[in-house]
Amino acid sequence: MSEERFKNELKQVLRLKTLLDGDRVLPLRFEIMPESLDLRRFRLTLSGVTSLAGSSHRTANKFILLVEVPPGYPRTTIPNIRFVDPIPFHPHVYKSGAICWGTGNSPQVDLFLVDWLRGVIEYLQY
Repeated sequence: MSEERFKNELKQVLRLKTLLDGDRVLPLRFEIMPESLDLRRFRLTLSGVTSLAGSSHRTANKFILLVEVPPGYPRTTIPNIRFVDPIPFHPHVYKSGAICWGTGNSPQVDLFLVDWLRGVIEYLQY
């Protein structure tokens, strides 16, 4: 992946965070905590989305994601996004927190990092 595209995708994620922080109607918020200097690995805490969590089906409205953007993204691989406890109850989320995207983990060059994160939010909502 070109470094320029990756930087632009990070800017999109940060722009979305800024928009959500300024919104007084939508409850969705997220925080980003870097795990690497180049931001190819970060934790994203989502709050304000209510979903069933865990095998006990308790309700949670705060979820932590570990996001890793591999060097081959988006041409040869997809981002590795997985939940850290609590793991939501969803048919596309494994008990380990890994997400089944239904694409066979095939590269999706037309999707951006924001699109992958939006997919996670949709999984939580439905």
